[in-house]
Amino acid sequence: MPSTRTAVSRKQTAPSPRELEQRLWLADQIDKLTTSLPSVTPSEWAETTRWLPPSVSPSPGFYSFEQTPYLREIVDCLGVESPVREVAFVKGARLGATTAAENALGYYISHVSSSPIMWVTADSELAHNRLQGNILPMIQASGLSERIKSSDEGNKRKTGQTDKKVEWAGGGSLRPLGAQNANRFRQDNAEFLVRDELDGWPDVVGRDGDPLQLTFSRTAEFETSRKVYDVSTPTILGQSKIWAQFLRGDQRRYFIRCLGCGHPQTLRWRREDKDTGEVTGILWDTDPETKKLVPVT
Repeated sequence: MPSTRTAVSRKQTAPSPRELEQRLWLADQIDKLTTSLPSVTPSEWAETTRWLPPSVSPSPGFYSFEQTPYLREIVDCLGVESPVREVAFVKGARLGATTAAENALGYYISHVSSSPIMWVTADSELAHNRLQGNILPMIQASGLSERIKSSDEGNKRKTGQTDKKVEWAGGGSLRPLGAQNANRFRQDNAEFLVRDELDGWPDVVGRDGDPLQLTFSRTAEFETSRKVYDVSTPTILGQSKIWAQFLRGDQRRYFIRCLGCGHPQTLRWRREDKDTGEVTGILWDTDPETKKLVPVT
């Protein structure tokens, strides 16, 4: 039996003004697409955008690496274009290590936008103080306030900023936590994880285990893009958490040139050559007249 086919005529209609407007908008968006993205490193962002207000710095103004040149490479390792995934910074007191993390945070708010960030320090009070005393003033002084907004755009009462979480345009967020609040680690994942004052962390948190492992597990979803920044002043050799993290890496040190001969060396208070008995390092004498310390050159 021969098959029967029925022809259906479909009459094309002209697009409505609304449809035409949508098509023109879509065509315009496609024309704006580009295959290249502006390349900005965290250190470049810091020196061109981060403003230090008098409340957080005795030298207010744009941030500069002039006094802390050793931080430039460290902070740039936290940028998305760097292949480095984990950074362990063993430091002395008041050397700007946590400020470097703040520079990276500002860079993420400005240029990465979508990254979830966890900032974990020894206890929740320290985390709260860092947020209120340093991070929020940085956001305000550096012109980032307009980017702070809630992910729940339908609720106009939400501003995107609370004591427990800061959110910004693009879907990114910052959650400050204390290392002893293990139950809160499970609430969020992190593409950028800051672990501050590591040697002040407990070895075990209740029945939850090692907070180092607990926090690191929150980055598992971002295995190929995560950044983990560990920083602390070391305490007891053999027990120091930051020193153990440092030994896992390439163990690089910052070298400076001797003011006398120009030889690059690590900065140490005193060193003695076992073969020659020569003593070098940072040495000083007491001026007999002024009683002040003067360097030995």
